[in-house]
Parts: sequence; structure tokens; C-alpha cells
Amino acid sequence: MARTGVRPTADVGRTLAEIVAADPGRGDWAGILLDLLLLHDGLVDVIVVGTRPEDARRVMQHPRVGIASDGVALGLDHDLNRPHPRSIGTFPRAMRELLDDGMGIEEIVWKMTGKAARRLGLVDRGRIEVGAVADLVLFDPDRVHDRATYADPLVVPAGIERVWVGGQVIAEDGHITGRLPGGLLRRQR
Repeated sequence: MARTGVRPTADVGRTLAEIVAADPGRGDWAGILLDLLLLHDGLVDVIVVGTRPEDARRVMQHPRVGIASDGVALGLDHDLNRPHPRSIGTFPRAMRELLDDGMGIEEIVWKMTGKAARRLGLVDRGRIEVGAVADLVLFDPDRVHDRATYADPLVVPAGIERVWVGGQVIAEDGHITGRLPGGLLRRQR
């Protein structure tokens, strides 16, 4: 049973350290976290920060490193939804940083597409050629950048003009079309 005094609306967007500092009577950070999880049946997004930006940039440049994200939002329909900004901004941020660091656009796109498809054994994905699935992104490399923040994590990135999944447009000019042509992918080899 959650302790009284848990105020989910006031807690959204705050760190556990900020909550403890503002109201030490609520207990330690672990107790507050458990209270929030119990109060909301586990539907609580948590952001864990563990990598310094300069380290991430250096690692992304290594030829064996691909670009991926484990970011996920529980959904857009509950009042505690504050996913990590990289849930929507991983690829635009990485692209902008790697372009600014002088990496060529072809290598960046490969790190985000073909490298991942190859690693996962998806032989008909990750490249543009006859017979491959048309999962495509139309973007302007001069304008692409992440705009999501911790306070507003679901802001669409700049410079992404259109997205296709399986040949169907799913996003255009910052708006979702409502089409859901994607599906579960399984290793093909």
C-alpha cells in the first residue's frame, strides 16, 4: 500500500533527489520510487542517466559501433508519461553530432540502418535496392536535429520530412498519418 503524501502530479518531471529535497518527510528515494510504482500499477516512466555526452560521441564514431536506442514510452495516454527525450530523438541527435564531428552522411546512415539490419539478420532491410522493404526516411541533413528535452520529451525532430514503413507513409511534415504497416521482425538467416 502506498504511503499517504505521494503526489503524482507534482512529481512528474522531477528527479528522485528533487522530490526528497523538497519533502524529506516522504522518506528516501527508494521508498518514494516504490510508492509511485505501487500507486500507478507500474505505469511510471523512469529515466536513468549513466553516460557522459562526450563519451557517447567518441564511442559513436568507432567503426564497429551502430546507432540504436532502447528508449520507449509507456504510451501517450497517461499523465505520468515523461519518457527519455532519446525515445524520439536518438537518431536525429546522433546524426547531428556525427555530422558536426565531420563524419560522412553515408557512414552515419549505414550505422543507423544497414549495420543494425545485418546484425539482426534482416536481409531485406537496411538498404535501398530492388527486393528490399521500403523503410525510408526523407530528411534534410543541414536541418536535422533533435528538439526533445527532459521537460518536453515528445517534440518531433527538425529536418525529418517524411517516413515510410513498408512503402507506406507513416509520418509527414511532423504529423503521424495513423497508418501502422509495421510488424514483428524475425531473423531471416
